[in-house]
Amino acid sequence: MKYITNVYMYNKEFSKATQMKIYKYITSKQLKKVIVQRSIQNGHHISVIFWEKEDQREFIEYMENIIKGYLPETIDKEKLRKKIQVVSRMEEVYPQTNIRDDGAIESFESNKIPTFKINPIYSNDVFEEVELIKTKLMIEFNRNSFFKMNQDEQNIMVAQLYLNAGLLHKSGLKFGYLSLKSNILLFEEQLKSIKEKIDPEKYKKYWELVFNMTELEHEFIEHGLAKFFDTNKSGFFRKYIHELNNLFLVNISKNTLDQQNISSGEKFFENGQHLKEIPEFHNTFFNNKYFLNEYKSEHFISYKYVMDTLYQLMLLLNISPIRKQKITKIASDAVEAYYQTNWKEVYQEMISMEGKE
Repeated sequence: MKYITNVYMYNKEFSKATQMKIYKYITSKQLKKVIVQRSIQNGHHISVIFWEKEDQREFIEYMENIIKGYLPETIDKEKLRKKIQVVSRMEEVYPQTNIRDDGAIESFESNKIPTFKINPIYSNDVFEEVELIKTKLMIEFNRNSFFKMNQDEQNIMVAQLYLNAGLLHKSGLKFGYLSLKSNILLFEEQLKSIKEKIDPEKYKKYWELVFNMTELEHEFIEHGLAKFFDTNKSGFFRKYIHELNNLFLVNISKNTLDQQNISSGEKFFENGQHLKEIPEFHNTFFNNKYFLNEYKSEHFISYKYVMDTLYQLMLLLNISPIRKQKITKIASDAVEAYYQTNWKEVYQEMISMEGKE
């Protein structure tokens, strides 16, 4: 049985501060099995899931004391319902629009963790394990003062999380970064595709949010990877990335993951029809038979599940989709600077290593 508590908060700053307190609470109580989630369904809330009823009872008392000092806001419920519909379409979940009041605390019991996914990519058991690992990661982020950092410091920290996923590649980060490069080049083309459809100032703003780097971010791109390699072996990112990867590899071998609902090479050109032009990168890789075979390998499939999980963390980290793209670019550019290379050179090296076109 799972014991679930949802705390509804519509003030962003209060919600962020409360989220930090929840992670600190979990650490102080030494709770080993607990899940923390954020969601917009039924209204903005933090959901905390326990395996013991007594743990839930104590947590509710703790939250009631916090909420006492909170001044609830009046919300436009109809506007929020429309936003939930939009977000649900993007996240491919069934919308839940029974809007709760600001400051409300609700608790209930369930045999499984609620998920509103229309096309779930794994079973409830795997979902549970993934959520537990995500919460462990978030506790480590909080312990390392992530939420007290400046935004560019946060961006660099999350970039290192992405780099750890790239290190899963059998030939190392020089090749593992290609997925990050793929994402940022695809985003760049998507942005170009809407240039004539949106206000020029809005387009400029989007572009600058992703491609303009602060001095600290530029410094990491140019020189950060040497230190990253020195310190990463003992870092918590590496530990939990490998934990996720092992979880997915085991379940891939058991054939318990639904691979129909995760991206595939063959579907790329079909899904990319809305683009003004297919990027050269994607034309090159997705027309290469070796790469398409590699794309279907267990290790590559596991990597895609790992990255999907990391992208889910962005909501908990209060990172917007546009900012996620900037972080992807920071990680990708840092690899190219360290190895003094680009995707075309890496592609040619990959081809020569395999001895085939």
